[in-house]
Order: sequence, then structure tokens, then C-alpha cells
Amino acid sequence: MNNILNNSRGVLFVATGEKYHQECIRSIKSLASIHDQIPVAIFTDVPEAFASLACCQISIKKLDKPSYCFRDKIYGLLQSPFNQTLFLDSDTLVLQNPSGIFDLLERFDIAVAAETYYPHPISSVPNSFPEFNTGVVALNTSCPHVSDFLNNWLTVFIRDFTRVDRPKHDQPSFREA
Repeated sequence: MNNILNNSRGVLFVATGEKYHQECIRSIKSLASIHDQIPVAIFTDVPEAFASLACCQISIKKLDKPSYCFRDKIYGLLQSPFNQTLFLDSDTLVLQNPSGIFDLLERFDIAVAAETYYPHPISSVPNSFPEFNTGVVALNTSCPHVSDFLNNWLTVFIRDFTRVDRPKHDQPSFREA
């Protein structure tokens, strides 16, 4: 638990709410069963919910003022202790060693898969530009451009979250940002 901040690469989870705590524990155990040496950081509303995890290098941080929505994910990413961060949603199951994903970050600052369905319409974004699955995202979180992007994503998400005509999830705002 001590030297997590000295690691340049690691996996980040954000889990607020009991359902997501349990999902996250299952996800971390699946990661540890494949690669128990990779550092893990968790941002959560209840750090004690993760006290039973002793399977890998874990840093557990209390998320200040959790919103219990997708905004918490963006706040967690903005505070990542890693230079290269692999963010995983709490409901992911790790089936293969994810270390190779970090190799993409030697060439790109963000790596994310396109979503398989038609994107939500956004007037400022052409329909040919895909929506992305934000449940698995790799980022060079120490890069100023990535930090600017994450702050822009947060701004767009907050703006859209209060609008009745916009979806209440994070992928359309990620696409727009």
C-alpha cells in the first residue's frame, strides 16, 4: 500500500455505493488472479468496504463529496496517482493480462474502444465520429493535454447532466469533449 504513488503504471477504479463496491471487489479479484503485481488505486465513498482486499498493491482513497453518478469517475481520473492509468469500470472482469494496454500509451495519450451502437446525436460532433466505451480507458494522466481533456469532459458532463434532453451517462460527454 505504501509505494503506489511511485509507480508509473496502474489500474484505477472508482466505486461509490454498495452495489459498485461489490462489483469493484469482484473486478479487482479477477485482475489479481491474472496479474497480482500491478498497482491498483480505488476512489470510493467508503474505504472500509475494501478492507478485505489484500491480493495486490492497493491504494484506497476517499472520494471527496461523491455524487453517486458518472461524475465520480471523472473526478477519480483527475486524481489518478499513476502517470499511465488504465481505468476500469467496477463491473469489468479481467480475463487476460492488461499490461499490453499500457504499450499503447507509448504512442498515444488516450486509448479507448469505439462503442458498438449508434452514437447519441450531438450537434457539434459529426455522426461519423464514434461514441467510445468509457468503461475501459487508458490514459497518460501526467500529460497536460489529457488533464485538459478530462477537465473539459467534466465540464461537458456537468452541463449535460442538468439538461432534460441529454442522456444521463458519460459516453456522450466524453465524445463531445
